[in-house]
Amino acid sequence: MDGSTNVILPFCTPTLLAWKDLCLHLLSIHGVINHGLQLRYLYLHQGQFGCGPHITISLLHHHLHHVLTGPHATQPSMLYLQFNNCICENKNKFMLAYFNWLIVNSVFCIIHLSFIPVDHTHEDIDQMFSTFVVGMHHEPCIVLIQQFVRSLDKWYNKPSNRPEAIFL
Repeated sequence: MDGSTNVILPFCTPTLLAWKDLCLHLLSIHGVINHGLQLRYLYLHQGQFGCGPHITISLLHHHLHHVLTGPHATQPSMLYLQFNNCICENKNKFMLAYFNWLIVNSVFCIIHLSFIPVDHTHEDIDQMFSTFVVGMHHEPCIVLIQQFVRSLDKWYNKPSNRPEAIFL
């Protein structure tokens, strides 16, 4: 699970001078990869949720609810999580309280947390982000969020690597 840099829409390469006075829209993107179920998600919002532990916990809770109550749901006893080494979003008392809540409420018996060392990268989730960034630079113009979502099919050639976009 990780957050990408924000995207400003409309996005054109090169930026048109006539657009300098337009109302620009922020598109915040967070990614989740579930290696156990081979699922990939891009959670999209327009910046109204900001960043920090509240959005991270909300996205994790949404994902866990989705996979634990879906049509092919199983109830594993262990949860393995890998986060970047960000104190603001991942290493804080709110996140630990949420994990405690998951254990106390018997959602999981054990939760394994691992944090990537500073300046190291999540290879797979960074690749997921870089694919749409490269795709956007080859796209003549992305004006709407719907265009961004439709373009994911073009940018991710392999269906197994293509994330599902969820607009919050």
